Amino acid sequence: MEDAKKLETLKNIFFELDTDGSETLDLQEFREYLHNENVRSLFWALGVEPRDAIGCFETLDLDDSRKLDIHEFVMGCMSLLGAAKTIDLATVMKENKRMLRRIRAVDGKLVEQLQNVERAIHQLQAQRLREK
Repeated sequence: MEDAKKLETLKNIFFELDTDGSETLDLQEFREYLHNENVRSLFWALGVEPRDAIGCFETLDLDDSRKLDIHEFVMGCMSLLGAAKTIDLATVMKENKRMLRRIRAVDGKLVEQLQNVERAIHQLQAQRLREK
C-alpha cells in the first residue's frame, strides 16, 4: 500500500475511533475499538498483537497526555509500519517521551526565571525613576 493510501486509512481509523468528536483518542475509546476488524488489522500490519495494543497506545502517546491526537496516531503508526523493527521504533519513541518530559521541566524553570528577571528589571527601573 502506498504511503498516501496508508495515511488516508490511518486518518479514517482515527476518526472512526474518536467517538466523542474531541479529535483525540483516549484510552477508553481505544480499548472499546480493539475488537473492530479494521483496528485489529492495523495492529496486525504493525506487527502488534491486538492484546498488546494498550502498550502501543502508550508508546504513541508522546506527550504523556493519556490521549492521542491525530498527529501522534497517524505518524506513530506510519513509523511502526516502516522498514525499521517495531521494537527499535518503540524504544526511540519512549526515549523521545522521556526527553519531552525533561524539556518541559526545563521550560517551566526557564519561564519562572524569566519572570524573576522581568520583576527585577521593573524594580530597578522604578528605583531609578525615584532617584531622579
